[in-house]
Amino acid sequence: MKYILYIPLILLVVVLVNNSQEIIKNTEVTVTIPQLSSVNISNHLKNEFDNYNNVDFVNESLISNTIVLHVDELSYNEEIVDNILYKWGCEATDYYYRKLFNSE
Repeated sequence: MKYILYIPLILLVVVLVNNSQEIIKNTEVTVTIPQLSSVNISNHLKNEFDNYNNVDFVNESLISNTIVLHVDELSYNEEIVDNILYKWGCEATDYYYRKLFNSE
């Protein structure tokens, strides 16, 4: 009977350990988006990327029509970014990748 008390405790520890491991975003992705011409679209895209755990929205430029993202290179999927852009009527014409630091 007392072993039943240990199960919730073990589950709590597992959840806390999993949530405390932050994903290292070690790659910067600059995406060129010709349709990025208004603050409204920029705000929608920022909100979308904020909801995606493996991507940190960093900045946008309406002048150069680009957004900058920090991503985890191991879990990054360009197709997901394309789908988010497509949802708001945008399409990426160019991706530029830059390694921020060595995570190994």
